[in-house]
Amino acid sequence: MTDSRAVALAFGKRHDNVLRGIERMRASRLQEIAHHARLNFEASDYQDSTGRRLPMYRMTAKGVSELAMSLTGDKSRVIRISFIRGTSLPPLCGRACGGLRLPVKIAQIPRRRSAR
Repeated sequence: MTDSRAVALAFGKRHDNVLRGIERMRASRLQEIAHHARLNFEASDYQDSTGRRLPMYRMTAKGVSELAMSLTGDKSRVIRISFIRGTSLPPLCGRACGGLRLPVKIAQIPRRRSAR
């Protein structure tokens, strides 16, 4: 299990955009999509540095895979390649990621360098 904040951080996306993607899946008129979202995304919340309670989602590895399919960039491409190969997602880490549960290999992907 991981959460939407960790996914946003790992993929370099804004958390509100990740939330919006999950909420669209959960509200889908297509039964298969909405059912998948109910099984793999659980609404939750967290307390920010000012004490506010803000929304987030806890998600399974299948949820991360589905979400990564809708994201762009090299980090999400790694997830899609793992899915195509039929391999499982990289293992999750805990304390090593500052308390966030980030996919280890995704977090270690170097940022793209600009062309010279």
